[in-house]
Amino acid sequence: MKQIGLIMLALILASTNVNAGVCATIGGVETIYPETVREYMGVVDNESNIIVGIDDRGYDYGSQSFNGSRCNFYFASDICEPNEPPVEATWNDAYLSTTDCDNDNRLDRHLGFDSYIGSGAELQFKMVEIEYEDGKQCIETVNSIAKAAPVGAYKVCIPEPGVPNSCFPYWADKDGNLLGERGPTDFYYNATIDIVCSPIELPEYPSIWVPFIITVFAGLFAYQKVKKE
Repeated sequence: MKQIGLIMLALILASTNVNAGVCATIGGVETIYPETVREYMGVVDNESNIIVGIDDRGYDYGSQSFNGSRCNFYFASDICEPNEPPVEATWNDAYLSTTDCDNDNRLDRHLGFDSYIGSGAELQFKMVEIEYEDGKQCIETVNSIAKAAPVGAYKVCIPEPGVPNSCFPYWADKDGNLLGERGPTDFYYNATIDIVCSPIELPEYPSIWVPFIITVFAGLFAYQKVKKE
C-alpha cells in the first residue's frame, strides 16, 4: 500500500509540473500582451490577442521594439492626434521578454527577480521634435536610457541650485555614486538633448515677376506719352 501511495504521489506531481520549463511564445493564444511596454507605470493589460509583428500603434513585441508616435508609446488609446513627435524604443528581456516562462499567461518581466531591482532591465528611447520660433526651425533630439537600479541602490534628493528646500530625485548605488534621475518604480534615467536651429529660408519670388513689372512700367510710360501728345 505504501508503494502504491508513493506511485500515486509521483503521478500527481508529474501532472502538476507538466508545463514546468515550457515557455509560451508570442503568438500563443493564451498569452496576454501588454497595452504598452510601460505597463509597469500602471497601464493595465489588454486581454485580447495582439497581432504578431508590428501592431497599429507601432509596437513589435517579438523584436522588442517600438516605432511610432509619442502618444502611442505612452498611452493605449485612440486619443492620439496627428503630427505627434516620432519615437523609437528598444528593450531587453529583463524589461519585457518575448516569452511566458512562469505560466502566468503574461509576457515575463524581470524573470527570476521579485522586482526590477537588480534584474538588468533596460529601455532605450529616442524622440525627435521640430519646433518653429523667431524665424528659425529647431530640431530637438532626445536620447534616453532607463536602467533598473542595482541591488543595494537607494533613493536620494539633490537640492536644485537656487531653490530652497527643493528635492531633485536621484538613485545612488550602494557606494553613494549617483546613477541617474529617479524615474517611476525601480528605474533611473540618463538623457541627452541635442537642439539644432537653422534660419527658415523664405521662398524666392518667381522670375516671372521681373518681366511683369517691367511690362507694367513700360505700359504706364507709353500711356503718359500718348496722353501728352
